[in-house]
Amino acid sequence: MTSWVEYAAHCSECFIATWCSVMVQRHGAVFHLPLNIPMPEAKSKLVSLDFNLPCSEEQALAGWLSQGGACFLDSSDGSGESSLRFWPRWTCGIDGNGALGFTQASQRLAIQGLADPVAGFQKWLDHVLATVPAGGPHGPGVVIFASYDLAHLLDPAMPKPRALGPRFPLLYAGCYSWSLRRSSAGKWRLECVEEEDSLSAADLARQLRDLALGAKRRPVVPVLEKPAALWSRGQYGSAFREFKEAIARGDAYVGNLTQRFVSPMKQGQTLNVVDLYLDLRRSSPASHACFLEVGNGELGGGLQHILSSSPERFLRVRLDGDRRRIETCPIKGTRAVDADAGADRAAQESLLASEKERAELTMIVDLERNDLGRVAKTGTVSVPSLGRLVSHGYVHHLHAEVCAELRDNVTFTDLLRACFPGGSVTGCPKVSAMKILASLEPHARGPYTGSVLALDSAGNLDSNILIRTILCEPGCVDRKSVV
Repeated sequence: MTSWVEYAAHCSECFIATWCSVMVQRHGAVFHLPLNIPMPEAKSKLVSLDFNLPCSEEQALAGWLSQGGACFLDSSDGSGESSLRFWPRWTCGIDGNGALGFTQASQRLAIQGLADPVAGFQKWLDHVLATVPAGGPHGPGVVIFASYDLAHLLDPAMPKPRALGPRFPLLYAGCYSWSLRRSSAGKWRLECVEEEDSLSAADLARQLRDLALGAKRRPVVPVLEKPAALWSRGQYGSAFREFKEAIARGDAYVGNLTQRFVSPMKQGQTLNVVDLYLDLRRSSPASHACFLEVGNGELGGGLQHILSSSPERFLRVRLDGDRRRIETCPIKGTRAVDADAGADRAAQESLLASEKERAELTMIVDLERNDLGRVAKTGTVSVPSLGRLVSHGYVHHLHAEVCAELRDNVTFTDLLRACFPGGSVTGCPKVSAMKILASLEPHARGPYTGSVLALDSAGNLDSNILIRTILCEPGCVDRKSVV
């Protein structure tokens, strides 16, 4: 961890760049943090090229996802657009102690004791996005991971997290100057910000083809021990009964109690996380799946990987003329897909007719209406869809859609403070349910039920909720489930 004295000495050195200034508070004092981020060049432009795969898609992904800072927002079921990036130009993170860290090339700094590290992150975000022309959330821009446990930095009323792993970040973000976009029809396109003296889109395309052709796909071998729950059945049952008692007292209406399952690595074995993800997306395709390398370089830690087959959208923001439309799409209720057509139809009818599932979804929709109302223009919150059945490969769910028009000048972190974490993975009332869950769950959730979010410089946003998620840490694989 870079000390404040080391950082001050570091800043006295001369960088050949235009400096941006970020004002933050530390121990009651105000500092201006110069970041080595050049201002947008007048000659920079967004270039788009059709990209033809030189090999199978799976081989190409094996090569690309092995690169540093890899991020794949993966509509693996083909229902929407996907996008892949690696080699971030800048990164930023907030560690479990609230320290804010930055990296650029080989330079690293970290500052502890900030009054509001989330506000410091917003300043960083504003500066780096100013260097990237807008192209939608799947184009060049910033990809952000937000841990479920970030909540206590967004709202002091939220419970503080328990420890999880070595220096796991509460927030991590990378700014990317290019993106490979995949349409729902399977067509790939490269979008790249070209600047004077930067790599051209054509040169980058050649590098991407070389990386794809050089990849070797290896089968996933059983290198993991059998997953083990970190709660006994009795402990879980006791926690479940305690939450039911909280509901009976009127402290909450509904809650999502979670537990961890950990698979240690077999002795002498190593796990290739890219191969594991490729198997996951093949066996469990989902609309909002993702692969993300979470680098802790600016926070003094090692690499971790998030692998998810999530079907759930968190927030989406789209520009509509001079208006910004926001929507969230909570999911509740589950039935297994049955290979027998008659049995499957009966399962769908059972889900649609379930009073319990509809009541749960309605409560979460009411919570989401309240969350969006904190950042929406008065009178614009609406519920276009409530209780629509959607099938996701192996399961059926009930979906809802809550929409609004954002007020002017609402920032990305304003959205997080108002809406994060998603209500479908907490319970309601949100703060009360989260406090009860924090008193019952013995471990921090980490990435599980957090979000991965993609943002462009115009404010277009798309994101998921990290359910059905695996965290790969050195020596083990951490899986999460929810009841």
